[in-house]
Amino acid sequence: MFKRKTLTIATALMIVASLILGACAPKPAATEASVASDAKIGFAIEHFSVIEGTTWSGAQDRAGKRLQAKYPNVEYMYSENVAPDQ
Repeated sequence: MFKRKTLTIATALMIVASLILGACAPKPAATEASVASDAKIGFAIEHFSVIEGTTWSGAQDRAGKRLQAKYPNVEYMYSENVAPDQ
């Protein structure tokens, strides 16, 4: 019985020690973004139905417009009512 209690305490101490040592690890160096902040990013969606009056295509269109409004380097492009043979 004594050995089992000792083993449990030793295991708990090893877990606590590993958590403490893991928390003391140095932070990784900050890297610069590989894309320049003024680079234009194109965001395009092909809607397979009309946008007006639909929930799915309408929600995607509103999200694209919000992204374009929030980020000045994002250009939102869309094509609606696209058929599979186009």
